[in-house]
Amino acid sequence: MDESIKNIKELCKYFNKPVYDIYKKLLKMSNKYSIKVMNQSEDGEIYISSEYFDKIVNFLNDNMKLIPDMNTIREKASETIPFKKDEYIYFLLNNNELIYIGQTVNMSMRISTHLSSKEFNRVYYFTISEDQKSLVESLCINEYKPIHNITNKDNDIILEHVLDSIIYFL
Repeated sequence: MDESIKNIKELCKYFNKPVYDIYKKLLKMSNKYSIKVMNQSEDGEIYISSEYFDKIVNFLNDNMKLIPDMNTIREKASETIPFKKDEYIYFLLNNNELIYIGQTVNMSMRISTHLSSKEFNRVYYFTISEDQKSLVESLCINEYKPIHNITNKDNDIILEHVLDSIIYFL
């Protein structure tokens, strides 16, 4: 196979999605920005350039570095939360069990909404830029799969956000 192209099947392992879903998202993004990112070979397989593939994987890996490890989450979780409005990703823990991951700009208000529906006693949080918040939250949920989060939705968000970000900058 030509080293300058990659089969979109290779993206499946990064996004935990079937080829058809990746194809649809690539097509949607291509149409949105009026650029061609895919080609079809004579055997019917769908390919993207190795350069584009590498940009997707590198972008994803760079954002995955922002996921805190579980030891950090457990060690730095606190019983208190900030009142300052900012861009946050937060982790709710019940003792040492991670039960929920979310994002907010108003930590005190958002945490108070969880008090009636989730049992937790500590919160770990960090600030993040607004443009990274949704992607990193989804990556964290995908990584840890807390019992009160829906992970299938997050695979779609990850795929769309990464493709949208990469194609936007082509």
